[in-house]
Amino acid sequence: MKRLLTILFIVLTCCGFLPAAYVKNTASKVRFYAWDTTANAPKTGDAANITAYVSIDGGSVTALTDTSATEASATNAAGCYVFDTTAGEMNGEVLFFSAKTTTSTVYLRPITIATSPAVVSANVTQLAGSATPVTNLNNVYNTDYATAFNEPNGVFNVRLVDVSDSAQLVKLSGGGTSLQTDASGYSKVSPGTGTGQVSLSSGAVTVGTNNDKTGYTASTVSDKTGYSLAADQSAVTIGTVTTLTGHTAQTGDSFARIGAAGASLTALAWNAAWDAQVESEVDDALVANHLDHLFKTTYDPAAKPGAADALFNELVESDAGVSRYTTNALEQAPSGTGGDATAANQTTIISHLTSIKGPTFSETTDQLEDIRDRGDAAWLTGSGTGLTPLASGTAQGGTSTSITLAAGETTLNFKGAICHITGGTGIRQFRVVRQYNPTTKKADIIGKWDVIPDATSTYELSPSPFDYLSLIMGAMAL
Repeated sequence: MKRLLTILFIVLTCCGFLPAAYVKNTASKVRFYAWDTTANAPKTGDAANITAYVSIDGGSVTALTDTSATEASATNAAGCYVFDTTAGEMNGEVLFFSAKTTTSTVYLRPITIATSPAVVSANVTQLAGSATPVTNLNNVYNTDYATAFNEPNGVFNVRLVDVSDSAQLVKLSGGGTSLQTDASGYSKVSPGTGTGQVSLSSGAVTVGTNNDKTGYTASTVSDKTGYSLAADQSAVTIGTVTTLTGHTAQTGDSFARIGAAGASLTALAWNAAWDAQVESEVDDALVANHLDHLFKTTYDPAAKPGAADALFNELVESDAGVSRYTTNALEQAPSGTGGDATAANQTTIISHLTSIKGPTFSETTDQLEDIRDRGDAAWLTGSGTGLTPLASGTAQGGTSTSITLAAGETTLNFKGAICHITGGTGIRQFRVVRQYNPTTKKADIIGKWDVIPDATSTYELSPSPFDYLSLIMGAMAL
């Protein structure tokens, strides 16, 4: 028999038919062998060019989900390419796998696979009423099949061992307590109402006084009398309830009745009692924090309600029962080292102001505004300064660092002179001339104008005070 099995396996393998080493509807792998007909050798390095297909139980040929072949080993398994298959692609009794490559000289041998069912079912009562036939079958596998071939996955062996080693086989086959069935042929567990037993009635389980129904589904039972849900009701599923005694039947869910954004809700009418309650609560909070002393309740600065070092209590002190700011609050600088508003400092400030006014100060003629008005006519003109202008006129324009004098201006060198804007744009600005171009009439200044003069600006060029100082020093040297 061993020889017969060996010959059968070789014939099936050569014909591209593999025995049932694959489990139906279970993801697996298929392997293709690629042969280069030109080189007459296994083809390596062709994984990117191969596409695999499957036909399930004689159906249409469709491409596998796995579109990327994996080369097993170019050195140790030359020409062998592997594809992953999904459970759906293995869901058939007979699977025909084929493959093709874009490399014209390469041939890939198709594969036919007969799958085994995911679970092997057997009517053990037909095995002669004992475990002996199953044991004999397992022995045949171990001696004649498993030793002759290396069965992938060991599926057949596992199934035989599971059956033959089962302690319940004798009982199920009639060697012990017989297997009970109801009128419909459904298997029944031995009935009983004691501890650890389940009460049976025609194969249907009846739950009695078990209060914890966590995970139970009450679906089509109309009468739910006697049901007691566990404290955690989130895991309990209740189907359609026909009658729920003591409750009003509802339709729809809570959200549908309330409506989106509370559309079905009605605003509650406010009333005077609520006003009084809210006002009372707020008033209690104000009193508890002594804020009522600001306007409503008499404040006693000597008593200092609340914390004595609270901000308001530190700012205010008692003056014969009347609140007043403390000396520190009035005089203390933020640094806390004393301020300048002492009586002595106030006297000093008044004395300085008296000296500034002078003994003949007149509020009618000597105010700052009066002095400024007189300055418009005297201080801002050449005659007012006592200095004779070197030149004057209306500017042609200017930049931030220069002024272009009138076109007919003199060719004198105004370097070092003081340029005073006497009118128009930029009035009351003084700048020292850094250099002067008599041809272009452009006078560059030291620094920049605050307001750039333009064609509306009038100017005066006066000698620098240093020029007068030089004249005086020269005269003294004579």
